[in-house]
Amino acid sequence: MTDEKRAVERWENEGGKRLAEAPTVRVAKRCVVAVIGGSVTLIGIALIVLPGPAFVVIPIGLAILATEFVWAKRWLQKARHMAIRLTSKPTNDS
Repeated sequence: MTDEKRAVERWENEGGKRLAEAPTVRVAKRCVVAVIGGSVTLIGIALIVLPGPAFVVIPIGLAILATEFVWAKRWLQKARHMAIRLTSKPTNDS
Protein backbone atom coordinates (compact mmCIF):
# COMPACT_ATOMS: atom_id res chain seq x y z
CA MET A 1 0.00 0.00 0.00
CA THR A 2 1.44 3.38 -0.95
CA ASP A 3 1.74 6.31 1.40
CA GLU A 4 -0.96 8.16 -0.50
CA LYS A 5 -3.43 5.29 -0.08
CA ARG A 6 -2.60 5.06 3.63
CA ALA A 7 -3.18 8.78 4.04
CA VAL A 8 -6.54 8.56 2.27
CA GLU A 9 -7.55 5.53 4.33
CA ARG A 10 -6.49 7.24 7.56
CA TRP A 11 -8.47 10.34 6.52
CA GLU A 12 -11.59 8.26 5.85
CA ASN A 13 -11.27 6.37 9.14
CA GLU A 14 -10.95 9.57 11.14
CA GLY A 15 -13.97 11.06 9.41
CA GLY A 16 -12.23 14.33 8.63
CA LYS A 17 -11.70 15.13 12.31
CA ARG A 18 -8.35 16.71 11.63
CA LEU A 19 -9.84 19.33 9.37
CA ALA A 20 -12.56 20.18 11.88
CA GLU A 21 -9.96 20.53 14.63
CA ALA A 22 -7.57 22.65 12.56
CA PRO A 23 -6.98 26.11 14.07
CA THR A 24 -7.77 27.92 10.82
CA VAL A 25 -11.12 26.16 10.50
CA ARG A 26 -12.00 27.03 14.10
CA VAL A 27 -11.07 30.67 13.59
CA ALA A 28 -12.99 30.82 10.32
CA LYS A 29 -16.07 29.26 11.97
CA ARG A 30 -15.82 31.72 14.84
CA CYS A 31 -15.61 34.63 12.41
CA VAL A 32 -18.63 33.44 10.43
CA VAL A 33 -20.65 32.97 13.63
CA ALA A 34 -19.58 36.42 14.86
CA VAL A 35 -20.60 38.13 11.62
CA ILE A 36 -23.95 36.36 11.27
CA GLY A 37 -24.88 36.49 14.96
CA GLY A 38 -23.70 40.08 15.29
CA SER A 39 -25.70 41.13 12.25
CA VAL A 40 -28.88 39.47 13.51
CA THR A 41 -28.40 41.04 16.96
CA LEU A 42 -27.79 44.49 15.47
CA ILE A 43 -30.89 44.15 13.30
CA GLY A 44 -32.82 43.24 16.46
CA ILE A 45 -31.48 46.30 18.25
CA ALA A 46 -32.53 48.45 15.29
CA LEU A 47 -36.00 46.91 15.52
CA ILE A 48 -36.41 48.36 19.00
CA VAL A 49 -37.05 51.75 17.41
CA LEU A 50 -38.27 50.46 14.05
CA PRO A 51 -41.47 48.46 13.65
CA GLY A 52 -40.65 44.80 14.07
CA PRO A 53 -40.23 41.92 16.52
CA ALA A 54 -37.07 43.10 18.30
CA PHE A 55 -37.69 40.91 21.34
CA VAL A 56 -37.69 37.84 19.09
CA VAL A 57 -34.76 38.78 16.84
CA ILE A 58 -32.31 39.81 19.58
CA PRO A 59 -32.43 36.44 21.40
CA ILE A 60 -32.00 34.64 18.06
CA GLY A 61 -28.85 36.66 17.40
CA LEU A 62 -27.57 35.95 20.90
CA ALA A 63 -28.30 32.25 20.46
CA ILE A 64 -26.22 32.23 17.27
CA LEU A 65 -23.38 34.02 19.06
CA ALA A 66 -23.69 31.70 22.08
CA THR A 67 -22.64 28.74 19.95
CA GLU A 68 -19.08 30.13 20.00
CA PHE A 69 -18.86 32.82 22.68
CA VAL A 70 -19.33 32.38 26.45
CA TRP A 71 -20.26 36.04 27.02
CA ALA A 72 -23.19 35.70 24.58
CA LYS A 73 -24.37 32.57 26.42
CA ARG A 74 -24.43 34.57 29.69
CA TRP A 75 -26.38 37.42 28.06
CA LEU A 76 -28.84 34.93 26.59
CA GLN A 77 -29.39 33.35 30.02
CA LYS A 78 -29.98 36.81 31.55
CA ALA A 79 -32.46 37.62 28.77
CA ARG A 80 -34.30 34.34 29.41
CA HIS A 81 -34.53 35.00 33.14
CA MET A 82 -35.77 38.53 32.47
CA ALA A 83 -38.41 37.24 30.04
CA ILE A 84 -39.58 34.62 32.53
CA ARG A 85 -39.80 37.25 35.27
CA LEU A 86 -41.76 39.63 33.05
CA THR A 87 -44.19 37.00 31.80
CA SER A 88 -44.84 35.23 35.09
CA LYS A 89 -47.91 36.20 37.04
CA PRO A 90 -47.27 38.09 40.29
CA THR A 91 -48.35 36.27 43.41
CA ASN A 92 -50.52 38.07 45.95
CA ASP A 93 -49.25 36.95 49.34
CA SER A 94 -51.00 39.72 51.27
